[in-house]
Formats: sequence, C-alpha cells, structure tokens
Amino acid sequence: MSKISPLAFIDPEAKIGDNCEIGPFCFIDKNVEIGDNNVLMNNVTMLYGARIGNGNIFFPGAVISAIPQDLKFKGEETTAIVGDNNKIRENVTINRGTAAKGKTAVGSNNLLMECVHVAHDACVGNGCIIGNGTKLAGEIIVDDFATISANVLMHQFCRVGGYTMVGGGTRFSQDVLPYTMCAREPAAYCGLNLVGLRRRGFSNELIENIHNAYRIIFGGMALNEALQKVREEVPPSKEIDYIIDFIEKSKRGFVHKPQKPKAMTYRFVLISNEVEDFAREYKIDAGATFYDFHRLILSSCGYADDQPTSFFICNDEWEEEQEVMLEDMGASRADEDVYLMKDTKLEDLVEEEKQHLAYMFDPIGNRMFLIELAEIIFGAPQTQPVCSRKHGKAPEQATNLEDLEKDTPRNADELNDEFRENDEFDNEELDPEGFEISEGNPYA
Repeated sequence: MSKISPLAFIDPEAKIGDNCEIGPFCFIDKNVEIGDNNVLMNNVTMLYGARIGNGNIFFPGAVISAIPQDLKFKGEETTAIVGDNNKIRENVTINRGTAAKGKTAVGSNNLLMECVHVAHDACVGNGCIIGNGTKLAGEIIVDDFATISANVLMHQFCRVGGYTMVGGGTRFSQDVLPYTMCAREPAAYCGLNLVGLRRRGFSNELIENIHNAYRIIFGGMALNEALQKVREEVPPSKEIDYIIDFIEKSKRGFVHKPQKPKAMTYRFVLISNEVEDFAREYKIDAGATFYDFHRLILSSCGYADDQPTSFFICNDEWEEEQEVMLEDMGASRADEDVYLMKDTKLEDLVEEEKQHLAYMFDPIGNRMFLIELAEIIFGAPQTQPVCSRKHGKAPEQATNLEDLEKDTPRNADELNDEFRENDEFDNEELDPEGFEISEGNPYA
C-alpha cells in the first residue's frame, strides 16, 4: 500500500508500485512507471517516459525525464531510466534520450547531489558519486564506482572510467582513464586514485600492477607499442584488460599527464627508521640529478662522501623497486635498466606527490633513510638545492660491526604516520639547537 499525498497529481495511466511515498505537489505524468519502496518528497516531477526501479529517494525539485535539450529531438518515444537504491538530491535533472540511443540511464546505488544535470542518452553506472552542480553532457558514459566532485563540466561523448576520482571544478573534453585521478586546468592525469582503490578492497599487489601499466602507457613510446608492452610485462588481470580495452575503444583520446612547467621544485621529507627524533626537509629542482640530491643529503647530515650509496624508488609499502646507483657495480642483469645518479634526473623517476624513496647511506649495514616527496612546487626555480629545515642529529654514518643486530625496523604504517608528523614542522616544538634553515649552496 502506497502513501500518496492528496496534493500530488498522478496521471491515471501512470503505474505506481507498492509501499511508495509520494509527497505534496509531486507531478507524475502518463507513461511513467515507478517500482516499489520509492520515496518522492514534495515537488518531485516525473515526466513522460520515466522508468524508476525500486528503493530510490528523490528529494524536492528533482525532475526526471524532461525532454532533451537537443534541437535534433523530434518527439520520438524515448525513456529516462533510474535503477534501484539511488539517492537523487534536490533539483537534479535527468533528461530522457533521443533517437541516438533511445534512453538515458542511471544505474543503481548512486548518489547524485544537488543540481546535477544528466543530459540525453547519458549512461551512469553503479555505485557512482556525482557532486553538487556537476553537468553531464549528451551521451556521456560514467563507469561503475566513479567519483566526480562538484562543479565538473563534462563534454559530450566523453567516458569516465571506473574507480576514478575527478577533482572539483575540472572540465574535460577527453576520456578519463580507469582507476586514476583527474584534475587541474587543463585537465590532466594526476596519478592513481589510491584512496578509492584501497577503500574498494584492491590489494597492494594489484594497485602496483595498475601503476606499472600506467607508467608504461605514459612512458613516452607509441601508444600501440605501450599497450603491447603492458600485455607482455604486467601480470594479466581483468583490471589490466579493462585499461587496455578502455584505451583501444576511446574515440576522443584520453586525458594525459600534465605538461611539465618550466620551473618545478620538489620538497622532500627525510626520516630515519632507526632514530625517531630526526628529520630533514629539502627543496631541490625537479631537473636536478640524483647525484645532486645525494650530495645534499650527505652535507645536511655531516657525512663523508666515501660510501657506494644508492637510491631506491619504492612502492607504497616501502618495497624497493628501481635502484639508482652512485656507480655501476656490474651486478645488474643484462636485461635490467641501469640508472646512475649523475645521469638520472629526479623528474625521470619521481613524478607524484607522496612518492616514496629510500637512500642507502651505509651499504655494509644495509641502513637507509626513508624519503617522501611531500610537495611539488610550481613557479620560481630552485636555483640551488637546499636543506630547508633540520631537526635532530643524524645517526652515525658507519656501522659498528659489533652492533649489526638491530631492533626490528618500524613498519610501513608507522613510517607513513611519521611522515605526516614531519611534513609540517612546528618551530615551537623543536629544540633551537637542532633546527636550522640553510641558505645558499650546501656544497660550498
């Protein structure tokens, strides 16, 4: 038994399911079908061609199945379909389709926030969140579990991949790749949607495989060659297949990495996994070499330059992946790329904020510093690399051979927590004798 306000208008030809609530001043046109357990708050409008599933909530002012805002529309029979268990907030408009596809479709378990517009023949998948004021133009496709922030403008015919995060105020006219973040002006690929993937239960191994696929795709080779390399080198999975299929079917092209600005500074934070009361912050040009960074670290810690040190590019769990060596020790396999500090720029291997690195300063003791790219700063060039902040005394550089058995290092979660603590130094909490701001050339 449905609860219907006497102040609502329902055309006799409309079909209303069981246990629905229809508030005052709602308008339900003919050729409308509404399933069970739906709630229509006051002033909801369901026009000709609306097809509503079960368990949805429509907030005041929502208008479903208005005729398309398309001059080619000639009154053909089309529909606007809304699936199950959606929340359609205030003043959302979902137009019905045109002859192009015949329907506009919103799947199930979605949240469409206030003033979202879904234009003719668009298709929104399942489990999506679309923020306030976002506009989906005609024939847009949004795949499952995409998150689109507020006031996003989406060009017609574009596709948004699944598990994607699109930043607020972004406007784009090309496809947004699955599992990624898209933001900035102009719109650009901003890395993986790590938070969203973890919340959806993606394993670290799968996330790393996805990341490796995109490293290859954006690595500079021809697209068809890159996709073939992904097939050959990345462990197969339905997620990798989805990425490849998405790109191969893209008709408008896809959002790429941002063009590198003329001036870009990296701000790194360095900590030790054996000394808690120690941190360093560095600012260095993205075009500087790993050797420049190596010299900067030694200088800031008071270390001698007499060890065969190495950098390691790490994944999110601090597992070592790519080594950047001070000198080629001849231990690499023939099929492995060899990166030397003097020949490799930071921007060649370090591209995203929160990227992890390790710096082995004591190879005998296998002792390392942990480094995180805290911020990418655009604008004025960093003409000289500097240690911008110091806290605490660095551990001894050389290993005491009688003390090789150390306590178990802290785990990845503890290290990530410490980076968050050290990312913004509090001057009042630091010992003045252990806190310095460097000036000029640290090598002088």
